[in-house]
Amino acid sequence: METKELEVKTQKGLELTENGTFALSNMEDQKNYASYLIAQGLVSETFKKPSQLIQSIQMAKDLGLPMSCLKDFYVIGGRPAIYGDTFVALALGSGLISEHKVVFFDEEGNELKRPKKGSSIFGCEVSIKRKGSTEFVTAFYTLDDKDKAKASNPNWHKFPTDMLFRRAMTRAIKFACADAVRGIEIADYAEEANYKETEKEKAQEATRVFNDVIID
Repeated sequence: METKELEVKTQKGLELTENGTFALSNMEDQKNYASYLIAQGLVSETFKKPSQLIQSIQMAKDLGLPMSCLKDFYVIGGRPAIYGDTFVALALGSGLISEHKVVFFDEEGNELKRPKKGSSIFGCEVSIKRKGSTEFVTAFYTLDDKDKAKASNPNWHKFPTDMLFRRAMTRAIKFACADAVRGIEIADYAEEANYKETEKEKAQEATRVFNDVIID
């Protein structure tokens, strides 16, 4: 029996294929599906338009990611981006990395294998070795970097160790094997860039208003 004979119409008019997934064979179906996901709150609230979600779905397909990874897609500054966990999984699953090492350290640069009471983690260092290479590429991220970037993600207060690892890991991936993630934007960095752009726009608007008042 051919797949077409097995397809049925849902109440929304979307076709189901043999394996039970939506066919989404045309733009109208994709728009209806994206609108439904947004309306039901099944994706990030940063998705305001069906076109943004359609772009993210296509991006996920291009990267070979399952639809379940859409939970890690966000729209920042009008563009889709993914958070660190999916970014790291994408790189580690690419087959381009043969080995990686993770080290946490304190403010003095001393390695912290198992932090003691009263000690605090200041940064994370990640070293990555590509397949076919004998050298490691190393990157690190510290709380100083976080402060300079004016990172506002509340997870910095809840899970600082996880955030340091994620930032150091994504930075090392960008240095060692950017081709593994094919230029996709990282939400963490996009947030910071968008924050800076927003602050810049606010300052420009304040200057314009001030000048208008002076001129008047």
